[in-house]
Amino acid sequence: MATNGGEEETVRKLIEKQLDEKETTNQVMKRLQDELAKMKSEAEEIELIEETKYQDELEKLKCELEKVTRKTKIIRLETEIIQLETEIIRRETEIIIQTEEIKRRQIREAGEKERKQLELEFASSIKRSRNAFTFHDYFYDIDVLNDLRSFDINVALKDNNYFDDNILNYIEHYSNQFSSYPKLNEEEIQKGFDQLIVNLLNTSNNSTSLKYLNTSSSYYLENKFNPNCTFIYKNINIDMDQEEPCLQDFVVCLGNLISPHVSLSTNSMIEEILQYLTIILVLQHREKIYGFLSNYTHIKFFYAKKKSNSDSYEFFQSQELEMFTYLSETLSSIDMSTTENTRKLGVNEDTWKIITNFLTMDTDFYQYKRLNIDPNDDLLGDRYIITKRLGSGASSIVYFLEQNEDNHSVEDSPCHIMKILKQSEFSKCFQKEVIIAKRLKRFNDLNKFHLFFQDILHPMSSGKAFVF
Repeated sequence: MATNGGEEETVRKLIEKQLDEKETTNQVMKRLQDELAKMKSEAEEIELIEETKYQDELEKLKCELEKVTRKTKIIRLETEIIQLETEIIRRETEIIIQTEEIKRRQIREAGEKERKQLELEFASSIKRSRNAFTFHDYFYDIDVLNDLRSFDINVALKDNNYFDDNILNYIEHYSNQFSSYPKLNEEEIQKGFDQLIVNLLNTSNNSTSLKYLNTSSSYYLENKFNPNCTFIYKNINIDMDQEEPCLQDFVVCLGNLISPHVSLSTNSMIEEILQYLTIILVLQHREKIYGFLSNYTHIKFFYAKKKSNSDSYEFFQSQELEMFTYLSETLSSIDMSTTENTRKLGVNEDTWKIITNFLTMDTDFYQYKRLNIDPNDDLLGDRYIITKRLGSGASSIVYFLEQNEDNHSVEDSPCHIMKILKQSEFSKCFQKEVIIAKRLKRFNDLNKFHLFFQDILHPMSSGKAFVF
């Protein structure tokens, strides 16, 4: 019995030990299960974060792809627009060319008709003692006494108050030279007059829009007429030796000089200045132009004006103004054997104030309309000189530029082509051309399309010209 009781105790202890070990094992298993669940949760959280990150990147890539697609579509549409605008301009240009050809034909026919009519009128009036001049293959019969109207130059001009002591000094210096004009020939007298006008314009540089040219030996009007004095805008630089005819595109106003011994009332002299003014009106399609006639001691101003709704013209002359007054006349002896008359000249300041005002009026007064430019436009005159007129179209005129002799910049090309906008009804076509040129110059696609326009320089800030 005792033995059996001991075995039962041993069995009981073994069972208890197994139960304890089982409990311990269960606890370990539970801990491991908890750790496994925790690891699974962390893994799921990490996976969710990574998945969210990838989705964000995927969305970003989709957005970038949409942007690229939109840009590509915009470029394609812009290309189509440029192609359409180019085609429109081409068609408009064809229409303009056809219209211009029709107009030229009509002008030729009308001119021929007018010429024949004027020839008949002249044949019927040839017995009258009237002075006339020939211009542009048409014959104008002008009665200086009856067809020429008067105007007051003081009313036409405004007092700019630019006449000062510096200007007066230049005039007095000229008058001292001119006092001995019986000794001087007309070429020397004009040389002194040229220098005087240049000095006056330089002194008034900030107030004047004009540049003076001595064109007495330049037959630039229709290749057969040569006004003595030509004024252009001061930002224009023209080579008179190479291409005189293109100067007629830039004439703002002009004048003629005659001998001090010739009266300003001489009909032939008046007709000549009126002829020059009329030529400019016709060539530049202007409404009005001013000029003057001077014999160095007196001056008269003139203007020619196109009649409204007509191809005929009106002519006006101002009062005659005295430029200098004779202060004294003395008899001097040289070596007691020769004598000469010396005349001391005084400056008529009132007249020279008027002349100064005429040279310093604003651009609206001169009514220059040939090209759509003003003296403030940068036409590269300090770097290049206009040497030739290459052609003229409906909206612009094209000129050839060469580098100035004193321009030693290695960055400047030796020559350029400048296209300048006209004052015309077709100016919008030119402006479209400038806009398209800007776009084409910026255009950059895989076909290198922009390279065809790389020689187009940036257009002038005014939009009135651009350079190739």
